[in-house]
Amino acid sequence: MIGYDGVLVTTESRPHLRERLAGNAQARGSQTVYADPAWITDQDLAGFDYLSFRENISIGLAVADILGIPRSTAMRGMWNARPDVGVVNIQRTTWKNKEILWIPLFAVNDRESTIIGVQALQPYYDPNATRIGILNNRYDRADRAMRFASIAAQDLDFDYWITFGAYEAQVTDQMLKLGVPKERIIKMGFSVNPTLDQIFDRVADLIKGDQGVLIGLVNIHTPQAELLLEYFHHRADAPVHVHDTEAWKYYRPRIEQIKERMTGHLVQKS
Repeated sequence: MIGYDGVLVTTESRPHLRERLAGNAQARGSQTVYADPAWITDQDLAGFDYLSFRENISIGLAVADILGIPRSTAMRGMWNARPDVGVVNIQRTTWKNKEILWIPLFAVNDRESTIIGVQALQPYYDPNATRIGILNNRYDRADRAMRFASIAAQDLDFDYWITFGAYEAQVTDQMLKLGVPKERIIKMGFSVNPTLDQIFDRVADLIKGDQGVLIGLVNIHTPQAELLLEYFHHRADAPVHVHDTEAWKYYRPRIEQIKERMTGHLVQKS
């Protein structure tokens, strides 16, 4: 992937690997530029209304510098660029006079990406905000449900956990065994089948100050998660690409099919 007689831009932080990249680049007549994530401030991150990583932004700034583009111009361009369909959008709503930040981090698949993703969100909310995680579990992913129960208990520092979907008793038992206090786990999945208002009422009641952060994890589709996704999809601050792109037109019918299958499965279980 290293070109000849060009420039290699990397954010590789491990010195021995960065030296190896530089050596390979030099062998091909290319210069190596280290794009330091430390260049990126919390103010830079706050300019994005979706989850952005310092590493990606620092690469953009390094390329801009190579091309003679001022930093302020480069940052303004990145802020204003239309994001990819798959980005994690950050939206806000107010319920019972409490500000709720909604962050659907459902796409993370493993422990490492979950930890990195949650840590990357910190600049986007008040450090005193109440942090509430959603463990959103499907019937057909029991192993995943238990794996994320362990990740939640051992690797993430949230104030409360809400269970959606299936395996609520098993997930709760696992988290209790790993030391999470019972009062910090709230069941709002198939054992309750709450309405959207009931979900927001409970979330607002958990928020101690003025702001709470609601972060969705594990899976995308359960009836409870769909209520939140649908609500935020129709808000004025929903990103343009969610409403207008061909991707949404493609995925929406499939989402409805999944909802029908999940509902039918729930009826059979009952």
